[in-house]
Amino acid sequence: MPGTNGAIGLHHAGEGFAGQLRSLSVTSVDKDELIRYAKTFLGVPYDFGTGSYEDTKKFDCSSFVRHVYDHFGIDLPRTSRSQAQVGQTVDEDDLEPGDLMFFYTPGRYESNRIVGHVGMYAGDGQIIQTYGRPGVTISEFDDYWRKRFLHAKRIVD
Repeated sequence: MPGTNGAIGLHHAGEGFAGQLRSLSVTSVDKDELIRYAKTFLGVPYDFGTGSYEDTKKFDCSSFVRHVYDHFGIDLPRTSRSQAQVGQTVDEDDLEPGDLMFFYTPGRYESNRIVGHVGMYAGDGQIIQTYGRPGVTISEFDDYWRKRFLHAKRIVD
């Protein structure tokens, strides 16, 4: 199928997967290529709850991750909370480029254990993500992010 690189797509309806954890293993996506593609969006403006990039030329955290993976034929859910339900859980010490990293957002929910943000591990202790100005950016996985880190998921092997 053109444009899919042999990847397996996850198809979803609405908010997601009825609480089911899905495991996905895709071997044909080059992780370095995935990160290179993600970096082409550096500086694209952030807009919480935005529509599709094609319509708005903006991203929120989950639409950015979804857009990047979609380029490789992988259809992720729309929200970070739903995205946190797919893939294989990965220990922080075993992060690889392309792994999704989930964080809580202070003050958004009653509990700090609820996913409110997603970024993508870019390698070398860095996260490519979007959450405000300057839009899509690369951040260090430093104490600020470590304190908010909940878990990571691997979507591609």
